[in-house]
Amino acid sequence: MIRIRRAAAGDLPAIQDLLRTSDLPVEGVAEGLARFLVAETDGLLVGTAGIEMDSGCALLRSVAVEPAARGEGVGIELVRQALRLASVSGAQSVYLLTTSAAGFFSRFGFVPALRAEVEAKFPDSHETRPGGICATAEAMALRDLTRILQPHRRD
Repeated sequence: MIRIRRAAAGDLPAIQDLLRTSDLPVEGVAEGLARFLVAETDGLLVGTAGIEMDSGCALLRSVAVEPAARGEGVGIELVRQALRLASVSGAQSVYLLTTSAAGFFSRFGFVPALRAEVEAKFPDSHETRPGGICATAEAMALRDLTRILQPHRRD
């Protein structure tokens, strides 16, 4: 069974290893660990996702799932929980950068955005630094987080 929880200090090495093997940046993870989630099964870390906050916006980052756990809904649940964390942290919109998962994130309502918009909202993020590992990543935005998180009613 998969369990999603807030990351703890002892999770940092496993998170960084997973991010490295997923070709995602590890810069800023240690400093932002309080806003990271992990997925675990049988005591093993199998996924992670984090958010950065700035001015009522969140930057979803570091969404990664171990290859053996893919296809089991781990990534979907991590993103759902990260969006909830962003909401309770005061975000009204969420941004992300991706090189290979635009289709995955579109199922949550993310749409293409201007890279300059993300860079302007998160000027101090390691994710938006020029020349960094995310320099060629596509920008996406979820502009109305509250609408996405409202329970769906069946009429």
